[in-house]
Amino acid sequence: MNHPHIMRKMEVLLLKSLGLSHGLICRIAGVSPNTMRSYFTEYIEGGIERIKEVNFYRPQSEMCAHTSSIESRFKANPLHDEVTKRWYDKATRCNKSSLNITHSFGNAAKVRWAF
Repeated sequence: MNHPHIMRKMEVLLLKSLGLSHGLICRIAGVSPNTMRSYFTEYIEGGIERIKEVNFYRPQSEMCAHTSSIESRFKANPLHDEVTKRWYDKATRCNKSSLNITHSFGNAAKVRWAF
């Protein structure tokens, strides 16, 4: 019951039980009149147990239906290996003309790749 949303709902109900006006409840609790009314409706429909529920809108992606096949594909063919292979292929195809060395610091040099 320590979730901030539940605590705010309980605060609104407490302020209502003290007989405060709706405008004052909204200002004290920092909620809009529509939110305050939705808290009242939740309480009327389901009591304190309904107020204790935290229901966030969590849309599900269409990709969720394919989770197992995607996971098995990545396990069988890790992306890291694919990216490393592509980088290695590009690096080994390079010749000296595709390198542009801009600065030299001892044994290290800043290199720009011209792909």
